[in-house]
Amino acid sequence: MNKETLLPAINTMRGGNILSQSGALAGENPYRYAGYQYDKETGLYYLIARYYHPTHGVFLSSDPDPGDVDDILT
Repeated sequence: MNKETLLPAINTMRGGNILSQSGALAGENPYRYAGYQYDKETGLYYLIARYYHPTHGVFLSSDPDPGDVDDILT
């Protein structure tokens, strides 16, 4: 096998929905859209504290860290 057949190439839509992938290692690498971890069994992305559904463009739960009401950047 040459390196072109091993290197992963993953094409995603905005939001992380996978359009296509190629290369022997594409299915093995769990890190995909924006560096988030992709779970191929569920089709969801894990973003540190909650899951994201790329087809529907929504998180499956609320953010566990409500932030600080006095700091708009949190």
